Amino acid sequence: MKKSVYEIKEWEHLCLPENWHPAANMFPLMSKSEEKEFEGLVSNLKIAGLLNPVTLVEGKVLDGRNRLLACKEARVTPRFVDWDESGSSPAEWVVAQNVNRRSLTPSQKALASLYIINNFKPTPEQKAKFMEGGTKWDKRLFICNMFGIDRHACSDIGAIEKWTQMKSDREGWLNPPRPHPELLEAIKNGDSIASTLRRIEFFVAQMKGSTATQQEMEECPTGQLAREFVRLIPQHIMVKAYEETLTWLEGEKRERLRKYWERMDKEFTWNKEKS
Repeated sequence: MKKSVYEIKEWEHLCLPENWHPAANMFPLMSKSEEKEFEGLVSNLKIAGLLNPVTLVEGKVLDGRNRLLACKEARVTPRFVDWDESGSSPAEWVVAQNVNRRSLTPSQKALASLYIINNFKPTPEQKAKFMEGGTKWDKRLFICNMFGIDRHACSDIGAIEKWTQMKSDREGWLNPPRPHPELLEAIKNGDSIASTLRRIEFFVAQMKGSTATQQEMEECPTGQLAREFVRLIPQHIMVKAYEETLTWLEGEKRERLRKYWERMDKEFTWNKEKS
């Protein structure tokens, strides 16, 4: 069924972020590195007008924020279509439209996956299709496949999100953790998950009264695998973190951590130095 395309007389208010659907905000706007692409979009609009209409759902922009902003810049009246609700949720539709169309880094795709991780409820049909051939249902792997990212990126971005929201008065910390929402914004703007993990390590070191400098922490070998952490962190600190985590994890996640810890303890050589 062909979508009905229409115009809105007073459309400029749709350029404001409060009029964008939450699912649209999964993906970043064109960044500074894409300025030339945005300028090209503005130029094309002046010549040919808007060829791909902006999609709305319940009066909010679901897809086409960059096109809409470019229309405002080019002084071109945009055209609109309503989302047709064709067998998927608005969020899934946005992923399908953007995950391969945009020049996004794996870290930006992982960040976008947070919205799905926190809001997605799979249908029985989606589960059945995933489990064809005897595969066990795994929500995280399903989402990884949706975004084209690996499981480590998915796990790391979830851990980073929790850390950015942390606010407590932990005993033994000179500077209690405070929220760091700017870390997620930095990933949206192009920072990698690996560099963000290094920044978190630096923050944690400073909280515990470390004399390490920012440059020293930046030069530490850090990645998405546990071996990078056990080279850096003494065993007794890792043990304490593991034991503390077990107190608040439950069910399958707790069992997965326990098995992972056992494998890591056998595989890696611990840093035995005292902090």
